[in-house]
Amino acid sequence: MKLDRLPWIDVTPYDHILSSLISLCQKTDVSLISVQGPNGSGKSRILREVVSVLSEDDNVGAIAFNGHDGSILYSHGATLQISSIFKSQERRTRFSLALETVLEDKEHLYMLIDDVEALPDDIIGDIINILTESDFYDGRVTLVTFMGVAPIYLAARQLLKDAQMVTLPSMSIMQAKQFIDKVYHYTHQTKNLSMSEVNHLHSLSYGYAGRLIKLLEQYLINPQQVKSSAIWWIVGVVLSLPLIGVFLWFQYEVNDVVPHQEIVLEPRITSEPIPIRKEVIPVKVVQPIQEQIFVGPIFMVQKSSLIDSASIDVDEKPILSYVIELARDRSKEQLVRKLQGRSIPGKAQFIKIESQGSNIWVAYIGPYGSKAQAQQGKEKLPASLQSLPLKVRKEF
Repeated sequence: MKLDRLPWIDVTPYDHILSSLISLCQKTDVSLISVQGPNGSGKSRILREVVSVLSEDDNVGAIAFNGHDGSILYSHGATLQISSIFKSQERRTRFSLALETVLEDKEHLYMLIDDVEALPDDIIGDIINILTESDFYDGRVTLVTFMGVAPIYLAARQLLKDAQMVTLPSMSIMQAKQFIDKVYHYTHQTKNLSMSEVNHLHSLSYGYAGRLIKLLEQYLINPQQVKSSAIWWIVGVVLSLPLIGVFLWFQYEVNDVVPHQEIVLEPRITSEPIPIRKEVIPVKVVQPIQEQIFVGPIFMVQKSSLIDSASIDVDEKPILSYVIELARDRSKEQLVRKLQGRSIPGKAQFIKIESQGSNIWVAYIGPYGSKAQAQQGKEKLPASLQSLPLKVRKEF
């Protein structure tokens, strides 16, 4: 989808560049302006917008032409045969006469040249000399040139050294996102690009509007193409319906389909006897096995020597758990204040025990399965608890 006819996108920093450039053009003491930027930075789009704004005044004339071939890009109230004038050997005289003819009817003339670096240096020099040497053009003609920033254009830039310079900056990622959103709005796109896609386009275009528009052309969907493809799809379906009908009829005729008929089974009665076949199954006789029983001597065992396994008591040691004692105090309230504000993993437990003939309160955490686990848990306690008299002991 081509975006060459896209309207002006009012987005930073190009809106500031456009307003400042129009203000410079309207100053009577400024006669030469040079707009510079790399290829794809949006110079041609700004030129069209500047000419459009300046042409709103009927008292001024505006003409824009291309430096490559001298073709007229836009003209308002001014007629100049640029290509024939520049090819003439008397171009300075013919150019001066053409300017004077336009200024007879207009108060001011704006002349804009796109890709001015494509013009020969002598032609650029002649235009600048004509406008600066004669007082007749002072304050009545404004020349605005648009050129690239490549090093090969140093000669043209030297000729424009006295001009008011305007350099086109690049957009940031967020400014590029706003620019893309407005382009999608103008082109009636339903799908928005993600930030990763915007970042990719920004890196490829270096943040310049002209390059970004060229890259966006492959992402946009032309509504006319979508509509035409839908119409062709519907036409194809309609045209295929007779073929489908012929195919189904052919299948019916080839297979010779017979309607379903119900099959009824009737019983048959016969008077002839049905022969019965007798089979003799051989039987294998198995001889009985004679077993010999051996009887050994009987050993008598005293009753006292018999041990009843049920009467054995296994002395198993109880499994003990371990806890980490945090602190102890005679008053539970004092113990709570001592732990207040400290980071305690889990939940502290309190128990009242008797020690040396008096009752004290102990705060602890646990239990742990072994002493080693409790010791490891003690070492991992936060720094706010390490200042307490921590102790690993058996569970109360």
